[in-house]
Amino acid sequence: LAACEQPQQPQQSQQQPTSKPTMNIPVYEFNGISATARLEGTLLLKNGCLYLDEILPILPEGNFNWDDQQQVLTLYGNAYKVGQRAVFGGHPGNYQQDAGRIKQLSKQCKTEHIWFAG
Repeated sequence: LAACEQPQQPQQSQQQPTSKPTMNIPVYEFNGISATARLEGTLLLKNGCLYLDEILPILPEGNFNWDDQQQVLTLYGNAYKVGQRAVFGGHPGNYQQDAGRIKQLSKQCKTEHIWFAG
């Protein structure tokens, strides 16, 4: 009478880590057009925010991956570990003027200098 038995829930879900990512990375809606300016600096993690030196990168939505455990950002196939040098194409932005087009922007990450990576 196997058909009358209650299906058992997999126990894997109880063993999976429940930790949240250490940060919320700000993003913008990428339209496929990108500026060709270049920003180079050290990838830093401060107050739960990802920076390139003192500049807050705003990443193109859907075009990057963040590995919280390894602290590695992959942007267009290029992997950057926190503490290493990174190079992002894109263009600078103005925090006050551009805040409306940025998603997932944490108040902890407020800065005068932002960079729309692309």
